[in-house]
Amino acid sequence: MIDALVLVADGRIMGEVRRDDEDRLALVYDAAWRALPGAWPLSLSMPLLLAEHEHGRVEPWLRRLLPDDDVSLMRWARRYGAAPRSVFDLLAAVGEDCPGAVQLVRPDSLDAVLDGKAVTIEWQTRGVMADRLRALRKDPAACRLPRDVGHFTLGGARSKIALVFNGQHWGVPSGRTPTTHILVQPADLADGYVHNEHLCLRLARMLGLPAVHTQIATFEEETALAVERYDRLRDNGTFRRLHQEDLGQAMGLAAARNRRPGRVPPTHRMVELLRAHSGAPQDDVWTLVHAAILNWLIAGGPLTLRSFSILIGAEGRVRLAPLHQLHSTLPDRPQDAIQRDPTGLDAPPGSELAGQQRWQQLAAAARLPALDVLDAARDLAGRVPDAVSQVMARARAEGTVDPAMSRLAELLAARARRCARQLAF
Repeated sequence: MIDALVLVADGRIMGEVRRDDEDRLALVYDAAWRALPGAWPLSLSMPLLLAEHEHGRVEPWLRRLLPDDDVSLMRWARRYGAAPRSVFDLLAAVGEDCPGAVQLVRPDSLDAVLDGKAVTIEWQTRGVMADRLRALRKDPAACRLPRDVGHFTLGGARSKIALVFNGQHWGVPSGRTPTTHILVQPADLADGYVHNEHLCLRLARMLGLPAVHTQIATFEEETALAVERYDRLRDNGTFRRLHQEDLGQAMGLAAARNRRPGRVPPTHRMVELLRAHSGAPQDDVWTLVHAAILNWLIAGGPLTLRSFSILIGAEGRVRLAPLHQLHSTLPDRPQDAIQRDPTGLDAPPGSELAGQQRWQQLAAAARLPALDVLDAARDLAGRVPDAVSQVMARARAEGTVDPAMSRLAELLAARARRCARQLAF
């Protein structure tokens, strides 16, 4: 039985995750890594100041690297001969490509991963890509085919495939080669998720918010949302991993607490984390606030701690990562009163905070002037209709508009105008 996984970051050994006879885990940082100029921690919740961190910190952090779907975890366990509830066993099978910069590597694979010259990518035909998406739509655990050498893991609830994309072709990497893009495809495409998320994220970018780049990818009759990974950086023709963690990981919280029905992020804690660790705290707090306002304007779903992530750089310097989860609920409830759509941060779901009270609460949590937050809401509401038009014009030029996307664009523009009228008082 393997009793350690090696943490590899940018071609160097960061440390090990060790397992004892009782299946309890410990993170042990490598002494050379801790002494390295510019070294950064696996997590803000596990600082380099301590050489070793215990199970209560390590296991919840690692668990958030895995899908939320218990069925997928059970099927992975059967496929790889792992214990279905053992985070260690599952990551021993799929941990060579994770969110962030760290690879979790079995000792017998370490030499291949440390070999920086080895670039292994199995390029896929469009027909095979269609087969992969068909399989994924039927089975969320089918994110790799049985013949694939390279594996990956991603947290969250949506069905996803992580791949390399060079602008023309898609490939399955292995060893040290990182994935660069994520294909997202829900099992039920009838809800228009792909075009909805694409429109909302492009809208955020059009409004000046940092958000991931997306495109609609079609292979035969299969459609998916292609998301460019924000935790990858092109460097001299190759890609490097950048380290990241979601805010739940940074706060040392277990994934189950984040998934509790009705759970909303404690905004003040998010703000305190950014003010304590960010290299540009005021900018990042304002991005958080603008994201909350936009989520209200588009009638977005609940924001969770997994909705926000941080990038961790040299010496543990932190910046809020680009927005990567925005989805409008308007197609499901177009006539909902705007009073019943909280910002998604501290307001309880279904609350009826009216006008000034909503923005005063958000401003207080963010430690910003209430009038400035209200002005920001008015500004975004006023700019949304034109920004939606620009996003749709680009989509039409690309040939990626469908009827559901056109309808959503109309709903978003109309709702923004209603919100702007409410904010005028």
